[in-house]
Amino acid sequence: MAVSNYLKFWITSIKTFGGKAAPLFLVVTHTETKSADEIEMYLGEFWNAVHDDDRDWLSESLNDREYAVGLKTLNDNTKEILESMKKSIVELFTDENNTKVELPSSWALMEQLLYEGAWKVLSLSEIWKLNSSLPDEYQIKSDEEMSKFLNVFMTVAFF
Repeated sequence: MAVSNYLKFWITSIKTFGGKAAPLFLVVTHTETKSADEIEMYLGEFWNAVHDDDRDWLSESLNDREYAVGLKTLNDNTKEILESMKKSIVELFTDENNTKVELPSSWALMEQLLYEGAWKVLSLSEIWKLNSSLPDEYQIKSDEEMSKFLNVFMTVAFF
């Protein structure tokens, strides 16, 4: 049960902050002493723990980027797996479709207002007040849009 709650937490976080189209990697570590059958069994248990509603998009987001690697010994197999992972990462970040993020242009003005008061903790009502100071066509209109903006802004601001 704990594994399923842990997995649900991470899947929900990925969907919230990365979206269902976010490219993912599944890396199983500490496999030095495991046989291929044991690793396969573990991956099967992982997929069985994924809720049915999430299985298809998760599989699509992984797009065969599943790796099992032991890191204690840097043998030829480990080097090959790490090289494959590196190649996948480079491919993802050199593919314009994966690095392009489109956000409403009106968010830029709101972001600027928040940066002007950098490191000040604001209540949600204060943020809405700042929003209302913008010209009407640049204001965030709904609670849902404000929530999305704040999720993106907080992720970008701290990374």
